[in-house]
Amino acid sequence: MVLVAWFAVHAQDGIPLQSYGTVYVAAPDIGALNYHDPVRIGGIQVGQVAALGHGAGGRARVKLQLSSDVGLLPVDTHVAIRAAGLVGSRYVQLIPGTSSKLLPSGATLTASPTALTFGVSDVLNTFDRSTRGRLHEMLVALGSGLTGRGSQLGDAIHIASGAEPGFQQLVGAILAPRGAAQRLVPALESAVRPLAAARVPITDTFPPASAVLQHFVDQRAATQSTLDEAPSTLGSVQSGLSRGEVLLSATRSLASAVSETLPPAPAGLRTIGQLLRGSRVPLRRATVLLQALKPAVPAALQVTGALAPVLPLARHLFNRVSPVLSTLAPYGCDIINTGAVLRSMTAFGVSGDTTGTGQPSQEFRLLLALSPLEDISVGGALVKLDPYPPPCKYTRPSSLLSTVLVPTSG
Repeated sequence: MVLVAWFAVHAQDGIPLQSYGTVYVAAPDIGALNYHDPVRIGGIQVGQVAALGHGAGGRARVKLQLSSDVGLLPVDTHVAIRAAGLVGSRYVQLIPGTSSKLLPSGATLTASPTALTFGVSDVLNTFDRSTRGRLHEMLVALGSGLTGRGSQLGDAIHIASGAEPGFQQLVGAILAPRGAAQRLVPALESAVRPLAAARVPITDTFPPASAVLQHFVDQRAATQSTLDEAPSTLGSVQSGLSRGEVLLSATRSLASAVSETLPPAPAGLRTIGQLLRGSRVPLRRATVLLQALKPAVPAALQVTGALAPVLPLARHLFNRVSPVLSTLAPYGCDIINTGAVLRSMTAFGVSGDTTGTGQPSQEFRLLLALSPLEDISVGGALVKLDPYPPPCKYTRPSSLLSTVLVPTSG
């Protein structure tokens, strides 16, 4: 009986007289790993946890008892401590590497900081007793709310399955920055705290919101039609807003111009008022003048009608004469001086008949004008004439060198 009892107590430590391999694991945290928890390779149990203790640096030291069938493990074997279910049980997973170098019996494998996989029990242990009680109440209420809604829950899960890539992307974005997940929980707590304070008003809005949404469910065909027409409507609205922006810009420019015009407007209006008051008498006189001109309008029309055939000939004449006049115009002072000199030379008459012809005699006066200095030659002739002088080069003589009187007949 003593032998049977001894076997009953130590049977879980292994079969007596059978050899086992031993491997130690050094891990920063083993969670709720217990004595006799299984050791698996590829999902197959190959041993158990033989002992738990502490190693160097405060790390946990786990002794693994492995079946002799496993043999020696490669030196690059990885270790993971995983959850075996929702109630907190765990197991040690060994992931053999590809190295040809093998670990000797009794060697130590070092687990990475991420070797421990947290489960539901670990998450619940982070809450205090009161919070776990409230969480229990929430789960009970959630179960009561989901009772009888299996088909709707299945539809929701089916729809949510399509959002898995986006959810994975969100989780990856949260976990990518170092320490982002640790900062996320306090941030969520700060965001949820105001919601918790307003939970009663928020809860009171659910029944009326459900009633309102029920009308959309009842009229889902009309709602779907509205949603189908919404893109084109929004496009028209956007086009109208663009034109409205142009109109507003023009209105702004007009308002700016008006703001500059309005200050001097009163003075201008007063001036217009004075002008209108002073224009009464001239307008009456203009009325009388227009009445007097009325009989002359037919005659004026006849004159203009008679001149109509002549106008082309006059235009042709003006076109022919215009170049000649344009050429002679700069020499206007020369023409005037020539006429004045001729008039002066022939303007002296003598009374009586001095020639025996029975007609009065005249005197022809010859004037020698002082030429410009540039035309006076010292070694040559006294006067050098320029056949093509510039306009108005020679002015009327300012002094006379000599006067010759030549008697001539009339």
